[in-house]
Amino acid sequence: MSMQNYSGGPNPFSMLSGFIGQKYKEGARVQRDVEQHQLTQQTLAMHVANYEATKRHTAQQARLTERSRETESKRKTEFFNNMHNMAEPGKPVSFKHGDVQASYTPKMPTTPKPGRVPVKKNRGGKRPQ
Repeated sequence: MSMQNYSGGPNPFSMLSGFIGQKYKEGARVQRDVEQHQLTQQTLAMHVANYEATKRHTAQQARLTERSRETESKRKTEFFNNMHNMAEPGKPVSFKHGDVQASYTPKMPTTPKPGRVPVKKNRGGKRPQ
């Protein structure tokens, strides 16, 4: 004998199982939504952290590049000054570094004309005696 024909009306067990099944499906759907929301939050947090790390890395690279350019300029200036200080007056100097080539002749030091004595001016100090 089947359950539906027993009382002549709807089967209470099938109604109860349908109600429990519906509640279970709703609970599963809520659980899935919660998990998806958590996954979305985690993904967003990872993207924010990655963006911040990339931003800091880019700023650091810019600082390092700027510092490198400054030190390169200082080194080149120091190299030229050293070479100029070591050059003998009146003799030609030339150098080549990479694709840059330069040559010049340092001036001879000027000597005062003979018979002329430089005059030291009194600039408001003591009177000469």
